[in-house]
Amino acid sequence: MAAQTVILDRPPLYVDNEPRKQFIVTLTGLLTGLGVFVLTWLLQHYFFSPAFCANGGGSSFVCGDDAGAAFMLSTVIGLLVATAVLARSLVYRPLLITVATAATLWGLTSYLPGMALGSFEQALWFMLLFGLGYTLYAWLLRFRHFAIALLLTLVGVVVLRFLLVIH
Repeated sequence: MAAQTVILDRPPLYVDNEPRKQFIVTLTGLLTGLGVFVLTWLLQHYFFSPAFCANGGGSSFVCGDDAGAAFMLSTVIGLLVATAVLARSLVYRPLLITVATAATLWGLTSYLPGMALGSFEQALWFMLLFGLGYTLYAWLLRFRHFAIALLLTLVGVVVLRFLLVIH
């Protein structure tokens, strides 16, 4: 009797993102950037500045960098909302996408110093950078092997942070 050969189909190396999901990821990034921008402006002007910088209380750490503190809080809130939206849309590894983007863009207000907080140009930069970050990390994190995806993502975060810092 002849031996039978069984050929098993191996799963692909990466999860193929269909165009609809990639559009959802990019749109979520753009809207998160806009939301973070608006929330940063609101928190800075209606919470941090009045609460910590009014009536001569300018010695507070928060008062010295109220835009940075407002941005950090807004980024965390945006990360939570975007993770829920991406998970609801069945995007592959939504938490890692949002955390990697937040880690890359942490402290963004200090990288855009020439623009007044609240300007239209700054809103466009926030939207563009968040949209590109979500798109990039969704693409890098599509590998099925978790260690490969995580390593590529960490390299991406480190390289992009380095590029932002040396601007």
